[in-house]
Amino acid sequence: MYYHFGDWVPVQKISNNSLVSSYAFLRDIYTFVNMSELLHRTDNVQKYSQFYQQLAEEWHRVFYNLTVNGYTDGSQSANILSLTLPTVVPNHLRTTVLNSLINSLVNTGYFTGGIISVAALYPLLSNEGYHDLALKLALSTSYPSYGYMFNNQIQNATTTWEQWNSLPTGARSSLNHHMFNSIGAWFYRYLAGIELNALNMITIHPRISYNIDLLNYIEAEVITIKGAVRVKWTRMSINSMDLLYLHLRTTVLNSLINSLVNTGYFTGGIISVAALYPLLSNEGYHDLALKLALSTSYPSYGYMFNNQIQNATTTWEQWNSLPTGARSSLNHHMFNSIGAWFYRYLAGIELNALNMIIIHPRISYNIDLLNYIEAEVITIKGAVRVKWTRVSINSIELVVAVPNNMDANILFDPLIKNGQCLKLICDAKDILMRKNRNDKLYWIKDDVRGINDFSENYTTGTISIRIASGQYTFMTYWH
Repeated sequence: MYYHFGDWVPVQKISNNSLVSSYAFLRDIYTFVNMSELLHRTDNVQKYSQFYQQLAEEWHRVFYNLTVNGYTDGSQSANILSLTLPTVVPNHLRTTVLNSLINSLVNTGYFTGGIISVAALYPLLSNEGYHDLALKLALSTSYPSYGYMFNNQIQNATTTWEQWNSLPTGARSSLNHHMFNSIGAWFYRYLAGIELNALNMITIHPRISYNIDLLNYIEAEVITIKGAVRVKWTRMSINSMDLLYLHLRTTVLNSLINSLVNTGYFTGGIISVAALYPLLSNEGYHDLALKLALSTSYPSYGYMFNNQIQNATTTWEQWNSLPTGARSSLNHHMFNSIGAWFYRYLAGIELNALNMIIIHPRISYNIDLLNYIEAEVITIKGAVRVKWTRVSINSIELVVAVPNNMDANILFDPLIKNGQCLKLICDAKDILMRKNRNDKLYWIKDDVRGINDFSENYTTGTISIRIASGQYTFMTYWH
């Protein structure tokens, strides 16, 4: 609808605004593919990956201009957006197009694009080996540049402008506007090097200039829902630097784990206990969660059901309901939150609006802690059943039942630390096999009833299998 705006408020207008609107469309499709991968929607991944590739090839056919060794008019904006989108520029032309962009930036000494392409410019340069050029552009104080906003002969800014030339044009546009703020993400992601991967893993990768005079100090902080991430680096000399990385959440988590291990029990109440067990399982301390849940010493759930006074048949109102003379209820829901953890983590049943079931049992590395679980959840679409049995230290049997008109993703975690799946069997048929350690898994049979796809997370070792409704019996072996 707004394609005519193009790369809004550039120094040099692009000749074909359709390229900009096409860029937005392709980027959205590519983002959707990534989202589908995270959600294990392999059907969407396959469908929209093919659609994206079709559009990428069409982009090149429509917009590539051989006479300028670039796209449309050969402008910086057109080449930046083309290079930013994966697989749009054919491999044999990528260096040519990139050189055209670099030559334009070096020869003019400034960036000529607008708010769309500037968001892609700095990450592109840093990723393609031109980080020093990105720094020079960011530090420039001549017009047009960010530095010019904050260092000019008329009025130095305290916030970014709406346009490169907001002030010289008589301030007809805003002197306090977010339009060009995209460079801020580059500051944190590339200069400080803070990369948050779904808040499960933090990557700290500061990009340092070869030229010590360009930039020799950075300090940054990112506040997340899990705590603060702080990075400070100082270039000490041409061949040395000092990096301080502090993740406050790590300190807090370690403090919690040390307290639980040293005391041997949980000291909180009904609010924090609801968060405790999922937190431990998610943070790699599932065995500790199991030990606390199975403990029979006071205070614990096990103490309610195994004590020297009266063993409970339901949870108590307080950890010490019975020892205090039963002044509080011996049949109360207050501490029942652990039940959700039983189903979600031990049985691994996760219902996503009943459109897709995820079955992801968390299995202890310690075979003596827990070796059997059986659970059932009744939904409006039918019963979801899970039963798993730890057969040996490196094998497990998993039986699942999925209601009609529903699909499920089954996730198998390694049974041993740093383990890899050696073989996966479904209904007595071998379906996945790995010949040697670090080899890729491969299909043995692709016609097994109800199994649509599989994937392997090479970081965690987790195997994901997509299945249709029905009952299945899986056996997995790890090494």
